[in-house]
Amino acid sequence: MPHMEWTEDFSVQISEIDDQHRRWIEIMNEMHETLIKGDVQKVQNITEKILKDMQDYTRFHFTTEEDFLKKIGFPELAQHKKQHSKFYVQVHELLKDVQEEKMVLNTEIMKTMSSWFLNHILVEDMKYSRFVASCPAGDTSTVE
Repeated sequence: MPHMEWTEDFSVQISEIDDQHRRWIEIMNEMHETLIKGDVQKVQNITEKILKDMQDYTRFHFTTEEDFLKKIGFPELAQHKKQHSKFYVQVHELLKDVQEEKMVLNTEIMKTMSSWFLNHILVEDMKYSRFVASCPAGDTSTVE
């Protein structure tokens, strides 16, 4: 998986959520850099650390996003929450496998993370971005 760069294509036009998505990319790129450098023991250790970071960050980000979607009355909130929950479970299971020293390919972890991230933002998150853009209500450019 190549190094991932933020582009405006990822923007949901809500600054706090865009900033969180940027941080998500940073976490994935940190793992990518470690994989490229090699050292098997370091890769194992950093994989566990990054999966813990990803698990913590998904909990934080998903809560922020879901609270925002509730606030704006997004009609597909229930489906969006289900997708978040499913991904959180995937990350948790990957972390558990790594901690139990089961054979988990880091490239497979990266592929899972990046493909979910890209699909979720470019397809699912854009649904609420369009919903916000169509709302006649006040400023919804921030989550606060």
